[in-house]
Amino acid sequence: MSGASSVTIRSKGVPVDEYEATVRSLFQRTADGTGAGLIVAEPLHINADPTDPMRTMIDSYGAVARRVASEFDAIIVRQQQAFDAALATTSPADWSNDGVHPFLPGHAVIALAYLRAFGFTLAPSSDSKS
Repeated sequence: MSGASSVTIRSKGVPVDEYEATVRSLFQRTADGTGAGLIVAEPLHINADPTDPMRTMIDSYGAVARRVASEFDAIIVRQQQAFDAALATTSPADWSNDGVHPFLPGHAVIALAYLRAFGFTLAPSSDSKS
C-alpha cells in the first residue's frame, strides 16, 4: 500500500518513475522469493475534484500501482474508486480533515474496498422489510 506520503512533499517525495521502478522491483522480489500472491491497495486522496493538483498526483501513482499490480496478477484494492463513490453524495469533510487520514467511517469505506477486491458483495438482509 502506498499513500499520499509518497507525493505530499515533492522535494522529499518519490518521483513517479522511481516509484514505479521500486514497486516493480519489490513485487518481483516478493513473487520470486515467496511465491505469494500480492494484494495492492492503490493510494488515495479524499478529494472529489479530480483536477486538484494533489489528487492528480495521487491518481498518477494509483495508475502505476494498478498497472504494475496487473503485471503480477495481484488483487487490486480500488480505494480511490471507493471514495469517489462515497464522495458522489457526500463531502470530503465527512471522511477526513486533511484528505489523507480518514476518520473511522472512512476506514469502513476502505474495508469495503478490500472486501470487494476479494469478490464480496453486499446483499440485502433476508429479514429486511420492503
